[in-house]
Amino acid sequence: MLLEIVEEGVTEGLFEVDSAPDTTRALLGMCQAVSGWYRTDGSLPPEEIADRYVAISLRTVGARVRPAPRGRAK
Repeated sequence: MLLEIVEEGVTEGLFEVDSAPDTTRALLGMCQAVSGWYRTDGSLPPEEIADRYVAISLRTVGARVRPAPRGRAK
């Protein structure tokens, strides 16, 4: 499903990647790794982690447009 999203973004000119399958694997690995290090008593709340991961993911796919951070008007 994620591969289809990346490929669609490339087709629509929203993303720029060298390889959609490789980019998809990198994104999946990043997301799966959270369960190995996240702690409920850690220094970052889940919302902050999510915002950071959205930003990292959008850079990874070469997104041309990025949303405003949560809680801020564009």
